[in-house]
Amino acid sequence: MVIYLIICLIYEIILVYLIITDPDQVVTIISTFNSKYNLYPYLFSIFGILTFNITGILFAKKSLRSEDLKIRWKSKFLLFAFILFTIGAIFDAGIRMDVITLVIVRSILIVSSILYYMGFLLPDKIANLLIKEK
Repeated sequence: MVIYLIICLIYEIILVYLIITDPDQVVTIISTFNSKYNLYPYLFSIFGILTFNITGILFAKKSLRSEDLKIRWKSKFLLFAFILFTIGAIFDAGIRMDVITLVIVRSILIVSSILYYMGFLLPDKIANLLIKEK
């Protein structure tokens, strides 16, 4: 955690400096609902996405080994959520988007957030549908 704290503090200090001195080095506003990150925040986004994905997949894989069926279902939802979020975040940060790709990428991110909900707070009604007792 200390290493991430140091990395994030350095990032924030440089980010604030860039916003004050030259905001165009941080982001370019394309439209009301879309913007384009420039190199500095893009690199940090990739770092965050990779860290999030690696730790998330490790967490989900460990949870898949649980004896509790509800925990295993939650981990499946989380695993898909981590993967979809990574795909959506990379596209959101990395490709030039028009109206169609913007809707597709944001839809992927919305689906990943629903899967996160299912993975962390699996409602009893849905759990009962998924888990069939013998």
